[in-house]
Amino acid sequence: MDYTPGYRLIHISEIVEEKNIIDSVFVKNDRAEIEVVIPLFVNYSSDYICYCKYSTGEEYICTLMHDEGDLVLMHKSPKKFLETICELYKQGVYFLDSDGYLDYDSDKESIVGSKLNPGIEYWG
Repeated sequence: MDYTPGYRLIHISEIVEEKNIIDSVFVKNDRAEIEVVIPLFVNYSSDYICYCKYSTGEEYICTLMHDEGDLVLMHKSPKKFLETICELYKQGVYFLDSDGYLDYDSDKESIVGSKLNPGIEYWG
């Protein structure tokens, strides 16, 4: 089931397998401050939207692209992630196309996302 256009919610029965995949893709390097990375959503190219918790206690939502291997900040908190998704649906940025598939307006997504998540490059 698509939660956002192109990304489906990872089923609980798949979580261990998907976690193993992101652990092999994620280049931790000098990232000892990252305690937890949990995949939440995946697309058909094996790119992820992940929950990340840092040793400082801060929680973020990040993307992890399969071909890049590094986390990119999307939202400064899980709450901000949910607020943004809700607003994207409310404003019609995310919608069902004529065939009943979830689609979106990428220009509007950038505008709404950047207003709700100021200073985050992902939305710019």
